[in-house]
Amino acid sequence: MKKYILLATLFLTPTLVLADETKLAPEFQGETWNSKYKISYDDLNNVLELMVLDTGLSNRDSMSTNRANIGTKLKASRNKHTGLEANRFYFEAFKTDELKSVFTKIRQSLEQLPTELPLKELKRKEQLAYWLNLYNVTVLEQLINRYPIAKLEDELTDDDSFLNEKLLTVAGHKLSLKQIQDEILFEKFGDKPTVIYGLYQGNIGSPNIRTEAYTGDKVDLQLERNATEFINSNRGVFRHGKNKVRVSQFYEQHAKYFPNFKEDLVKHLSLYLKGEMKTYLLSAKRITADMEDWSITDVYGSMRSYGTSANNNSAAILDSASANSTDSSRDGSGGGVSAFNLALISDQVASRTISFGRFSAEQADMLRKIQDKKTQTGSSVTVTDLSSDDKNDN
Repeated sequence: MKKYILLATLFLTPTLVLADETKLAPEFQGETWNSKYKISYDDLNNVLELMVLDTGLSNRDSMSTNRANIGTKLKASRNKHTGLEANRFYFEAFKTDELKSVFTKIRQSLEQLPTELPLKELKRKEQLAYWLNLYNVTVLEQLINRYPIAKLEDELTDDDSFLNEKLLTVAGHKLSLKQIQDEILFEKFGDKPTVIYGLYQGNIGSPNIRTEAYTGDKVDLQLERNATEFINSNRGVFRHGKNKVRVSQFYEQHAKYFPNFKEDLVKHLSLYLKGEMKTYLLSAKRITADMEDWSITDVYGSMRSYGTSANNNSAAILDSASANSTDSSRDGSGGGVSAFNLALISDQVASRTISFGRFSAEQADMLRKIQDKKTQTGSSVTVTDLSSDDKNDN
C-alpha cells in the first residue's frame, strides 16, 4: 500500500483547465492589472457577521439519531453523518419585510456597480470577489423569501429552480445564477477549481457561507480555506466501508473543472485532505460522487417540528461552534434581530446603495467626474484624461 500511495502522490497535479473569457459578453471580459479600485462590502460584512454561525472545522462526528418525542421523521430527513457540519445562517431571524429587503437592496446595489465602473477596470481578483458576492447574496435573497423550507433539492435541481431564472441584470445583460456559475466563473476563472468553493447554495451539502464577504485582496485565501473545510468534512469526502470512498455530488455538478473527472478529482482532493482520510482516498478501489445533504443550513427553524432530538442536535451545532462563532450566545430561537442591529444594518446598506457608494470617497469623486465628462462630451473618458485636465486647470 505504501508503494501505491507514493506513486499516486507523484501525480497530484490536476489537468489544467484553460479559461476562455472570449466566449463571454465583452462587458465581462478583460481586466486592469494595476487598477487601484476596490469594492467595499462593509454592509454585507456586517450582515454576514451577525447572521452566520461559524461551526469551525469538522471533527466528523455524527448527529444523534435518538427517536424524537414528537414527529418521527428525523432519521429519514437528516443525514446523520453531515447534520452537524457546515456554517449556519439565521434564516429564522428574517421575519419582517424590512429585514427581508436587506439582501434585495444589497443585490440591487451590486447589480448597479458595473454601470458606475466597467468590470474590466478592476483587477481579476476584484472581479472574482464581485461575482461570488453577487451570486451568494442572490442565493440568500431567494432562500429568505422561501423560508421556512427544510429541503432544497427541488429548489436547486428542478428545471424551474431559481438557479435557472434570469434574476439579475448586470451591465445590461440578464443573467441567471446558473450562467454566473457555469459560464462567467468557469470561462474567466476556470483555471482555479477552488472557485467552486465560493458557491454557497443554502444546503449543508454545499460549500460554506462565510462570516465575511469575498474581497479582491483575500479571495484566494478565502477560497482555499473553504476548500480545506469542505474537503475535510463528511459532506466533502467520506469513507464508506473498507475500500470505498464517497465524495460530494457537488463535484459532479462542477465536473467541467475536472476534465478527467475521477483522476483529476482525486488529485485535487489529495492537495487538501489531511490525516488518514487521504490514505483511504488514494488506496480506495471505488470512488463515487454521491454524498449529498439537501437540508437547509438554518439553525432551528425547519427542525423544530421534528421534536426533542432535533433540538438536541441544534444545541450540539451551537456547542461545536462556540469557539468560532462571532457571538455564540445567540440561540436563534428568539424574536429575531434586535432594533439596534436592524438600525445598524439599515444604515450600512443605505450608505452603499447610493451612487458610487461601494468605493472610497476619493474613488467615488473620480468616478463622478468621469461620468460627468462622459455626459458632456458623449464619448469615452479615462482616469488619464481627467488627470490631464486637472494639470491644465492648474
